[in-house]
Amino acid sequence: DGMNNRIVVLSPQGEKRYDIVGEDSVPEFKQAVGLSIQDNWLYVADAFNSRILVMDLQGNLLNTLKLTIPVPYKDWPQPVSVAVSNNTLVYSDRQYHQICYKQLNRTEPIHCVGGRGEMDGQFQFPYELAIDRDSFVHAVDVVNGRIQVFDKAGRYFSQIGTFGTTKDTLYRPNGMAFDALDFQYVSDAYFGTIAIYHEGHFVGRLKDETGQLIQFSTPSTLWWDRNGLYVVDTGKDQVIRLTLDY
Repeated sequence: DGMNNRIVVLSPQGEKRYDIVGEDSVPEFKQAVGLSIQDNWLYVADAFNSRILVMDLQGNLLNTLKLTIPVPYKDWPQPVSVAVSNNTLVYSDRQYHQICYKQLNRTEPIHCVGGRGEMDGQFQFPYELAIDRDSFVHAVDVVNGRIQVFDKAGRYFSQIGTFGTTKDTLYRPNGMAFDALDFQYVSDAYFGTIAIYHEGHFVGRLKDETGQLIQFSTPSTLWWDRNGLYVVDTGKDQVIRLTLDY
């Protein structure tokens, strides 16, 4: 909950359990807007504090990855999404329009790729990240209306989706998640819909059991687990859980 500088923990039924807020060993969050859970560790992208926090699921601080200002610039990075897989941590940085890699079990420095632009490998405000079963990193490129795919070394591989306003394009993609069958879901915050891709190909938009398009206000983040697809609808201050029927 970036505006309230907290993380809200809910039960599977949607009941509030507790808040995680910055206090004592964890200084106050400043727009902590991205998180990921891996091996019962919580990774938090704390944008305005320019850091990635590693916590347990109760909010106790385990480690802090403090980001630095890249030479020759003067502004601090702003991490807004984080994903972790196989000891590789990846975060998206909206300040410098890039995604950055950190090997958690090595002392090597952070490696970033991107830069502002419209060419392959460039971004205009990268946001949500997801890592597929082959360890390729998928990054939402918001203003360019696409998903960019990189290998685990950070090399550009491909693009999914194109910018536009027709039914098979993306206008303001934000959230992204893979399900257990490797279908890829991408939310469009402007049109309030969720596009579905499989192996990089557009297959339709999410519909209800009657065949009607499911419409949200501002779907900004997606998350998948065995209970279904979770949609963070910031326009309505809601988290919505959908059970998918294939």
